[in-house]
Amino acid sequence: MRTIIFLILSTITMEVFSYDCKTIQKEMDYDSSDYVFLGEIIEVGKGYYVVKTHEFFKGVQTDTLRGITDNISIFPKLGEVWLFYAKNYSEKEIYVNRCGWSRSFSRPFSFSSDNFPKPPPKDASKSLLEFLDAFNKKAALDELRYDILSLRERKMLKELDNIKSNYKVLQENNTKLNKQVVIFKWTIFILILLVIAGVLILYKKIS
Repeated sequence: MRTIIFLILSTITMEVFSYDCKTIQKEMDYDSSDYVFLGEIIEVGKGYYVVKTHEFFKGVQTDTLRGITDNISIFPKLGEVWLFYAKNYSEKEIYVNRCGWSRSFSRPFSFSSDNFPKPPPKDASKSLLEFLDAFNKKAALDELRYDILSLRERKMLKELDNIKSNYKVLQENNTKLNKQVVIFKWTIFILILLVIAGVLILYKKIS
């Protein structure tokens, strides 16, 4: 029974538990990250992995990024699709701490989440363990999907604010331009009047 419990827990949690993670709020993780995006792991090597990016919510978009691994980073597997909260490590290289809100669809658990699996009862049956496994994973997946929808909404609202700001600047520039056009027209009109007045004065002197 202990072997079964260990195997189930190992499939729904992160690889290493020796590092003591502190709870990180999603907003704090978002604000402190240089990149927030969806991506697929296309290569895994010793001390690194390569991500093909799919959808950016924060940061400068690029086709691929190389992630650096160490004893407190995430350890993604080939083919997994992840929601990344990443810090800039160097040019086109990122670092992702496993204590944040980065997680994959195959392992959708975050140490900071309320849905992180709790240890099962000591006398739990195999059927109960399987039920808890499915229940916890579904709750974590629902939270992951909700976070992605929230990030999309956040991005759209930001883009909308940018459009509004640009429109406001455009309106202000148009107002300034219209004022300059009016001033220019009045200047030309006054110059024409002065020329006409000068011509009339000259004509009277001659006559």
